[in-house]
Amino acid sequence: MKKQIVLLALTATIVLFFSCKKTETSTSPQTTVIEETISAISKTDTNAKKQGYALRVNTGMYAIDGEDKGDSSTKTKWIASISLGESVMTGKTRRMTYNNKEYDFIEVRRDEKNEGFALVSQIAVGGVLAVVTDEKANLFKSPKTVDVTNTIVARKTVLVYFYETESGGFVEVKGVDCESNNAIPEGRYMRLNALSRNDSNIQSSILLQTAQAMTNANQTVAREALLRSALEDYPDSVFNEEIREIVYPNTELPRDEDKYAD
Repeated sequence: MKKQIVLLALTATIVLFFSCKKTETSTSPQTTVIEETISAISKTDTNAKKQGYALRVNTGMYAIDGEDKGDSSTKTKWIASISLGESVMTGKTRRMTYNNKEYDFIEVRRDEKNEGFALVSQIAVGGVLAVVTDEKANLFKSPKTVDVTNTIVARKTVLVYFYETESGGFVEVKGVDCESNNAIPEGRYMRLNALSRNDSNIQSSILLQTAQAMTNANQTVAREALLRSALEDYPDSVFNEEIREIVYPNTELPRDEDKYAD
């Protein structure tokens, strides 16, 4: 009888041991999966890229020239131009050297085969494209009328404004003045009613500025083609008359209504 009791106790112990072991084995992979998922999410957040826009005609795109030393002494070289207003994906920023001078660069990607760096001052991260349509578009140090500056951003300047900063009719902006070629200082605001998000206004201004940057004699044909595209493709642009005067100087013809004249 005693032997039977001992045997039953021993059997129960063995069953309990393997039951616990099975439970431990089944829960271990679940913990690993959760940890891997959290790790993947953290990695995605850290390396997340944001949409950005090029802020000047022929925004420079650069690549590392030679060894990447991991510091500001790393040299870069120009490899391509990015069009004004072109959308790019942006990444991390770092300080590197170009032509023996240090600059702040930001990672940019145009597509899967075109990656490199651009100057931080020439790329806006986030925000939306707009164009200045007011003749007297003042800059402000804050979203308050009393903080107006002496700086006026030239009409037709394509820039980016950050809608989340809107306050009392003001928005924070980033861009490069199309006439002075000076970057708008960081943390500056403009009145929202001085800007236009109309696609015709933005695109016609981009084509106009791109054409005006073509000053070489061998670019004459391309320049005229861009100006005609700005005029004909975006007839409702607020800049239409200004573009028309460039395409057809010293004449009032042709106008839209003249197409139907006898």
